[in-house]
Amino acid sequence: MSSLKCKGTTKSGAKCNREAGSSGYCYAHDPKAITERETQNQALKLKSKFAIPSKRFSERQGFKHVSEVIQVDDISKDLRHSLWNVLSNNFLLKYSDHTRSVFCGKQIDEFIKYLWMDFFKKPIDDLPSNLYASVQVNELRELFDGFEWFEVYDFLEVTLNYFESVTLVEEVNNILNREFSGFRFVGGVFTDITTEQEVKMLEEALTGKRFPAVSIHLQRALTLMSDRKIQIIETL
Repeated sequence: MSSLKCKGTTKSGAKCNREAGSSGYCYAHDPKAITERETQNQALKLKSKFAIPSKRFSERQGFKHVSEVIQVDDISKDLRHSLWNVLSNNFLLKYSDHTRSVFCGKQIDEFIKYLWMDFFKKPIDDLPSNLYASVQVNELRELFDGFEWFEVYDFLEVTLNYFESVTLVEEVNNILNREFSGFRFVGGVFTDITTEQEVKMLEEALTGKRFPAVSIHLQRALTLMSDRKIQIIETL
């Protein structure tokens, strides 16, 4: 029995080929989901009249050292904790409390099961039942805390591609920028970036419709560059 297809249409006017949810639409075309995304994006744009300084008083006065060395072969405790907080605030904390089981139209327990079997490659029998969601999240946190610095990016790359959340990508990249990481998530992979202008240029090139061949070439180049760096790390 074939699954129902989404009732929506793509920007080109063609019928959407994605599987439909209970609303009759896929997550991308579901009116309720669209409204929720627009609300989230609008909330991100709202700014307080009081700007939070990037450096604390003690740092500005020289009482505490501010490290501005770009992190390219390590991850500080602040960066690691901040990246975990992004995932926790968006879906893991509420899943742990049994107040939400879906994020971006996808079941969180299925995501954790996917990580367990395909990312960590652990026996599925050892994964606690989703009736013990808090135990699942605690185990995930222990594994995350034990990652090598490059494994953190492996984990985030899988997570961001799984959920396809623009908001999640923006929050992760904001943290990477704030904590002086030398990497940004662009076009589905983490790549080393020196300026925010380069990120913007890459994103515009990757999503450009005038020159699709160039977009495909850039996407392939980013993937190959990322793969090459992983191979170099593994040989060290």
